[in-house]
Amino acid sequence: MPRYHFHIKDGDETTLDEEGADYDNLVAVRAEARDAARQIMSDGMLSGEALNDRVFVITDDSGRTVMEYHFQEAITKG
Repeated sequence: MPRYHFHIKDGDETTLDEEGADYDNLVAVRAEARDAARQIMSDGMLSGEALNDRVFVITDDSGRTVMEYHFQEAITKG
């Protein structure tokens, strides 16, 4: 099963996901990105932060970017 890393880009800063997680396919990766973005934004709202400008830069184990998921999409597209 392929391993994917969900790095978070926030402006000029990127938080790396060193561990990653295994997913069957990119449909499952996108669903995880959506759910994680919603959770992160929800937590941020409770502390008064606006986090909808963040982006997941999702890479495979070789470091190749397979998807970018903008947190805003979790609200507007689902």
